[in-house]
Amino acid sequence: MPIFAVALGGALGALGRYALVSFLGLGISGFPWATLIINLSGSLLIGLWYVLGQELAQAAAWRLFIQMGCIGAFTTFSSVSLELLLLIETRNYVAALGYAFISIVGG
Repeated sequence: MPIFAVALGGALGALGRYALVSFLGLGISGFPWATLIINLSGSLLIGLWYVLGQELAQAAAWRLFIQMGCIGAFTTFSSVSLELLLLIETRNYVAALGYAFISIVGG
């Protein structure tokens, strides 16, 4: 059962990420607003879910589905790393520094 909870949640989280990136229309050519919004909102969601979990004593399957599956697939540090590298390679140092700072501190 746990593997199915993670798999289903992961599929939904990945689809949600794809939908939001498609909706925002922001790729890796400019400032990575989509990834920033996704990771900040994902950090907020996982924090809220954690607090609710403490209060509601969540079942393990729900915790795996939401935390590891949905939110884990929705957010990604690998995209942050790539987009940060691309900002540095294009010598957009101020944006790179701001992006790294907001991603880490905001998250």
